[in-house]
Amino acid sequence: MENNEFNVDTEQLKNETSATVNQTKEALKNLDVKKEVEETQGFLKDFLKDPVTHVKRAADKPELFGMAIFLNLILIVASLIPVIANILRWTHHGRNFIQQFWHIVSSAISPTVSIIIFAVLIMAFNKKNEKSLTSLITAVTIARIPSIIAAVITILTILSSEMFRITTRISSFASVLSIILLFFATKRIFDEQDESKFFISFAKIYGIYFIARFILSFIGL
Repeated sequence: MENNEFNVDTEQLKNETSATVNQTKEALKNLDVKKEVEETQGFLKDFLKDPVTHVKRAADKPELFGMAIFLNLILIVASLIPVIANILRWTHHGRNFIQQFWHIVSSAISPTVSIIIFAVLIMAFNKKNEKSLTSLITAVTIARIPSIIAAVITILTILSSEMFRITTRISSFASVLSIILLFFATKRIFDEQDESKFFISFAKIYGIYFIARFILSFIGL
């Protein structure tokens, strides 16, 4: 089978999903926030010096999955704070409870859902150098670090609406950086030497990813 053919092995996906859920539960159960903060700070210092090398290695370092979970937790909290602040600020404008509740839930899970979708798409397209779903989620999360940092900075919007002008630009720039890092991470995972061939595969992955996100946007994700 060609490396750039889309093919979902439902049995493999089922097994990988089960394994990922179990490993996530274990990581959350053994989460030491103080230790993770220290390790993440050290990792980020090295990452910012040479991000490309770190995203290329991420999928081959299963020990980074715990950090990936921690980074996703940071992303969830960073996404929730401005949403909750805005709901409290404008609660008298008549938005019903169900709408507000779903807005909070969707804001919390949407970033992680995006990471999972991209990881599953890599798994579906990549049949040459197969990786576990946890490894792919780790690689995608590490590549999304610029966007995670931007999400944390976005919290500043609760202090002043004028900050939105700045944070929007930062988020856009961070999104571009994350896409570039995703390109390098995915290329390393595919182990594809033909750059033109890989570019087509990456374009297909991103195309399907955007279609999936567009469909999910109708339910607020």
